[in-house]
Amino acid sequence: MATDHAKQTTAPSPVKAMLMTVGVPSLLAALATAALWYVFLERTLKVSPASHLPQPLVAAAANPAVGHDAGHAAPAPSAAAKEPSHTAPALPGHQKTDDHAAPHEAAAPGAPKAPPALPSPAGHAPAHPPALAPAHAPEKHGEKSAGKAGHDAHAAGHGAAPHWGYEHENGPAKWGALGVELAEKGLRQSPIDINPDTALASESLPEIRFYYSDGPMEIVNNGHTIQANCAPGNFATIDDQPYQLLQFHFHLPSEHTIKGRFAPLEVHLVHKHVLDGRLAVVGVLIEQGDTEHPLITKVWSKMPAEKDGKAKATEAGLNPAQLLPVARGYFRYNGSLTTPPCTEGVLWTVMTEQVHCSTAQVDAFRKLFPLNARPPQALKGRFVLKSAPFGAASATIPAPAPKRRRRPIASKCQIRGRVGGLYSRA
Repeated sequence: MATDHAKQTTAPSPVKAMLMTVGVPSLLAALATAALWYVFLERTLKVSPASHLPQPLVAAAANPAVGHDAGHAAPAPSAAAKEPSHTAPALPGHQKTDDHAAPHEAAAPGAPKAPPALPSPAGHAPAHPPALAPAHAPEKHGEKSAGKAGHDAHAAGHGAAPHWGYEHENGPAKWGALGVELAEKGLRQSPIDINPDTALASESLPEIRFYYSDGPMEIVNNGHTIQANCAPGNFATIDDQPYQLLQFHFHLPSEHTIKGRFAPLEVHLVHKHVLDGRLAVVGVLIEQGDTEHPLITKVWSKMPAEKDGKAKATEAGLNPAQLLPVARGYFRYNGSLTTPPCTEGVLWTVMTEQVHCSTAQVDAFRKLFPLNARPPQALKGRFVLKSAPFGAASATIPAPAPKRRRRPIASKCQIRGRVGGLYSRA
């Protein structure tokens, strides 16, 4: 009895037994972990349950009448919210000042965006061009269409001061001081000087296929260049991706150089990805000679002499494909817009072969714009790729291999005669 009482008095308590088994440091660590989890869960549960939902869904939850069109009825995010933090701020009152910008890039406030049908990549000029969604949504009362909004913003920007240009006081060397930060600090700026000897040959670059067709154009003098806004329905597959041609414009002299040499003119064909809106520009150098370029003749005949002037060109034969060389080899690099805001992330294609125009056509453009080209920018570690010479007969059509002369197959009578002769000799 005394022994049992001694065992009962000497047996440790459960807490003491746990401390002896686990240890004080381990127990304190477990308690601290539990406290941290408690604080975390408490703060998490205090957050509003709708804060993690997309904004259109939050609006739909707050207003059940919005319904399925919440994504279209919600106000579009501001331009500042779309631009990344490193993008240069736009000049006062000049939301879209770059000549490479889409003429109808802004979306109508109430218009749903449906992706257009993608073109077939077979051939250069299909008999039936691919379909495209309507360029403009129907206007509502008090609203402007996308085209009108884009043109109004562009015209308003021209009146802003200070304004960029190509003269000494506001030329490319001063764009950084005028607020175009990327022009001074960008890492992938355009144009560049291209050296074909050091460009990396890449067999993986696919051929670019152009699906251009005849159509009306709007010829605009935007104060920096002559720009031709193209009608919907012109496409190109660049890196096997579908792009729509928006507009083309000219620079004097060329902005891209080949081994330091400028061409008299350069045309930029500006494309926009039909799904995500990425920009891809195709540059073609233009040499001068005795023969007039047919499309440039038609564009020059309509180009306004005054700033902000516009003219419609509707005659037959207005096809941007005339600006492309026969051989479709090209140089490829990642760059930027060559005019403010000098936005980077532009896919650049510079054709290896040039097209030609007359000296008189170059002089006619020079009378309006004596100089409207940004100098070549530093590569800063970028590589320039070179594709195969697509479109050249020597590259696309291999020489036929010499045919081996085959002995004619003997007929059954000849075979029987030969076999009979062998038996008769035996």
